Amino acid sequence: MQQPPPGGYPPQQPPAKNNSGCIKIGLIVLAVLAILGLIGGGCLVFGLNRAVDEIETQTGKADPSDYELTGPECSNDEFAGPTANGTLKNTSGESQAFEVSVRFTDADGNLISEDTTFTDSIDADQTANWEVTTFETAEGDISCEVSEVNYSLFDG
Repeated sequence: MQQPPPGGYPPQQPPAKNNSGCIKIGLIVLAVLAILGLIGGGCLVFGLNRAVDEIETQTGKADPSDYELTGPECSNDEFAGPTANGTLKNTSGESQAFEVSVRFTDADGNLISEDTTFTDSIDADQTANWEVTTFETAEGDISCEVSEVNYSLFDG
């Protein structure tokens, strides 16, 4: 048996390791990841909002100041049915395609059909012809009117 050192106390044991340094590093890494996630999420939301705004300016109801419409001139073809045509001038200041919807009615005002056509992309201050044909049967006189003009992403 070994004698205790003078003074009567046994040798001191090294302090126990508590891994507090690893926990601190882990918390710092988590904080950095959270901040990067918030920044990335904010950028994603901002980018999506810009994309939605861009789509909304290129689709949906067209501002009347962005186009000049002539027509419609209506006819009733015995094979193709009611037809309407006209021209559309792009006054938006940039290249844009449009969607033209036409409502066809008979002499009594009853709806025959409502149909749509798309223009090709029209350069600024240029004009394009449009034509809408419905294959519905209509007897007698017909009327037609443009019911709506929308921006379009699709060329006709």
